[in-house]
This record gives sequence, structure tokens and C-alpha cells, in this order.
Amino acid sequence: METERFCTGCGRRCSAQAPRCAYGQAYFAQQARPVETKPEKQHKWERDVQPGGVMWQLLGTGHRVKKTLHKGKATEAQLLSGLTDTEKRTLTDILSKIDPESRGA
Repeated sequence: METERFCTGCGRRCSAQAPRCAYGQAYFAQQARPVETKPEKQHKWERDVQPGGVMWQLLGTGHRVKKTLHKGKATEAQLLSGLTDTEKRTLTDILSKIDPESRGA
């Protein structure tokens, strides 16, 4: 059985279904409305690429790496320590094919 809810706006303790004071009417009208949720924040690049695709993963990883470095949570050496020299060269080659101007930058 549902517990009876009362208005606390004035001393009359009106029922939630029939509040008599302006406070109770406004409060319970607000409670009856569905909660509006904001759409999830998107980065500008998320609108231009296919969700879940290779470019999505690349841009998402780049964004997280940028934030990690900016906030000082890790250094560049710490982030790259998990890669072998061959993997670092392969990553550099892949990135240079996507953006030829990034080579050597």
C-alpha cells in the first residue's frame, strides 16, 4: 500500500492529491511532471563521424589522451610505455597516412 503524502507548505497537512495552499499546489504540480533529461553532450567531431567506427575510436582516444596530459594525470612517457618500438613506428606511420602534415610534428 502506498504511503499517504502530505504537504508541508503550511500547518494544515493537506493530502498530496488535494493541496489547499499555493506552496503545496506548486510543489506537487512539479512532482507530477516528467523529469526532463538533457541530451548527452557531444563533441563537435562526434557529429561528423560514424559512431563506433575506426575514426570514432581514433578521435575518442585522442581526446582522452589530450585530457589526461592536460590534467597532469600521466606524462607522455607513461602513456607510451605500453608500446614497443615497432608499435610506436606503426602508429606514427598510420597517423601520417591519415594526416600527412603531422609527420615529424
